[in-house]
Amino acid sequence: MIDDKDVIINAFRPIEQFFKIINAASVEVDDSLARTYAEVGLALCSSFRNKIEEVFGPEGRGVSDEQ
Repeated sequence: MIDDKDVIINAFRPIEQFFKIINAASVEVDDSLARTYAEVGLALCSSFRNKIEEVFGPEGRGVSDEQ
């Protein structure tokens, strides 16, 4: 299952990087709307990563494998 976890995280990484770029660019152009979008996106990314950890566990095992 660790391979499944890695595949999901790697497929998601470009989306997370996109929001990081928006966040960094918003500082340079002083765009509060872009910063707001970036903050929402980064919060969703964090929530997604937490859910992946919850489902797969820290070592990539499924929840049912831990019992």
